Amino acid sequence: MPVACGPPVPSCRCISDDAEAAFAACRGTHLRSLDDDYHHGVDLTACALCGQRFAVRFDERVRFDSEPDDQTWQVVAVTPEEAATLDAARARALAGTRRTLIKHAGSTAFWRQASSSSRTS
Repeated sequence: MPVACGPPVPSCRCISDDAEAAFAACRGTHLRSLDDDYHHGVDLTACALCGQRFAVRFDERVRFDSEPDDQTWQVVAVTPEEAATLDAARARALAGTRRTLIKHAGSTAFWRQASSSSRTS
């Protein structure tokens, strides 16, 4: 179950099993940048519909051939308390500890469940 920002909104598309709809919704409102590098970044966003907060990690691997660069987004729900104090290092570490929405440029988004060995309490 996703981390709720307020009263749970289980029908909101930001936490939907439809990963493409969730990816669009969870990037709805940009709140602040935690790390803003040309090829890597971490942003705090909120769903425009329900207010759920998300840590959105972006990584780009530059290719020096004729192929497009590899771009990946990892999205993790965070609590309001986490959002208030979140830094880039902690946001990056969250991806392995809870359900993560993953999107590779040119591919369909998908959900990855947290591995039981990497969960934190």
